[in-house]
Amino acid sequence: MKIIFKEALTVGGLYGVTSLSLGLFIEFLSSLSFYLFFLALIMLCFNRIPKFIEAIQNNYPKITIYLQYFGIPTYLVIFLTLGLLLFVLLFPYWSEVNWNPEETKLATIGLVFNLVIYGSALGTATYKAFFAEKNKRSS
Repeated sequence: MKIIFKEALTVGGLYGVTSLSLGLFIEFLSSLSFYLFFLALIMLCFNRIPKFIEAIQNNYPKITIYLQYFGIPTYLVIFLTLGLLLFVLLFPYWSEVNWNPEETKLATIGLVFNLVIYGSALGTATYKAFFAEKNKRSS
C-alpha cells in the first residue's frame, strides 16, 4: 500500500478551508465540498490520487504546505467529533447535560481550541513555507 499521507492532509485542508469560508455564505457549496472530500478519501483508500490534488501539489507548492497544515485540525475535529459521538452512544446516561444559557464555558473552550489549533497550524505552515529553506541554506 502506497503511503498517501501528504495527499490526505491536502484533501483535509482543502475541505476545511472551503467548508469554513464558502459554507458561511452558501450551504450548497459546503455540502459539495464535503462530498468531494469524502470521494477523494475513498479514492485515496484505493491508492488513487485525484487529479485536482496532483495539480494543486505540482503547481502551488506553498499553498499545498498551508493546506496540509490546515488538514491536521480538520481531521482532529472529525476524529474528536466521532469519538464524542461514540462515547455518547455507548454511555448515554453520562452525557446528560442541563444546559444553562448563562454558562458558555463549553463554547468558549471550543473557540479557544479552534484559535490555538488553527493559529499553530498557520504559524507552522508559514515557517515551513518561507523560513525553513532559508535556515537550511545558511547552515
